[in-house]
Amino acid sequence: MRRLALLCLAVLLIICGCEQTPPQPKVTIPETAPVSKPAAPATISAATGLFNQPQQPQLVELSNHAIPGWRTDVQPPPALVLFSYDPFLKPIDSSLNAAALHLARSGSTAELIQHGSINTAEPLILPNQTLTAAIDAGLIGKFYWIFPSKVPPQQLDLEHFRSQMREQLFMTDAEVDSLSLTDGVFTGSLRGIPFSAVHYQRLQKIAEPLLLHIDMSFFRGLYDNEIKSPLYQLIRQTALSIGQLNLEPLVTSLSYSTLEGANSLDVRFMISNLADLIKNPALLDAEMPADWQIRNDALYAGDMYSEPKKM
Repeated sequence: MRRLALLCLAVLLIICGCEQTPPQPKVTIPETAPVSKPAAPATISAATGLFNQPQQPQLVELSNHAIPGWRTDVQPPPALVLFSYDPFLKPIDSSLNAAALHLARSGSTAELIQHGSINTAEPLILPNQTLTAAIDAGLIGKFYWIFPSKVPPQQLDLEHFRSQMREQLFMTDAEVDSLSLTDGVFTGSLRGIPFSAVHYQRLQKIAEPLLLHIDMSFFRGLYDNEIKSPLYQLIRQTALSIGQLNLEPLVTSLSYSTLEGANSLDVRFMISNLADLIKNPALLDAEMPADWQIRNDALYAGDMYSEPKKM
């Protein structure tokens, strides 16, 4: 009887097992490959020219050393755009005119160095006579002087400017009287060519062929100390302002102007770093290089508790 019960149980288990659904094989569903989106076209900047595209500037000690680089075959002669505290328009002594004219037109850089400083035995063209010599030699056909000023453009005074140009002998009486002022720009005629003295906040696009020169003294006219007007901020703002104009200079030259004490030797780095921005404009959008940051911090720390200093 016991065997019969066990046999019935075994048969029942077999029957139940046959009625169960056999396990289904696991089906792997392949993942849908992601649809690759076309890469966005690279942004191409429309900005060109100085401080937008890499260029190679000429670095010189004194402004008059740049004269050989301003000799071009462009006709009519190109305009010269000068960023400087001083317009370099001091007259040349009449007894030296012929020699100075020859030096400006054909003298080598070595000869300009030999005859271009108060520290030389036979000076012919001093730094503050640079534009006088270049204009007399016919190297430029128009002159734009971009001057620094802590006075807003709308507060410039025509009679005060006329007085300065007359007292410094930069212009003749007739040239001074012909000057006019419109929205931060003085215009007139200088030694037979068009002349504009432009407040640095009134920069405008110049489409004609041009030469561009930046002298260290330009920053001196804007600087108080590292608290009010940090030097590296001045460098960057100047570069950005010029970059907005998309200027295409035939030649870009920079002068340290520390050799004769016109500018402090301890800020000489400004011209070197400005040249770096001309060679590599991408630095304007990047973090400040480490060595620049160290110098910036040191300058700030040095001025935090000191009196304002001049460059």
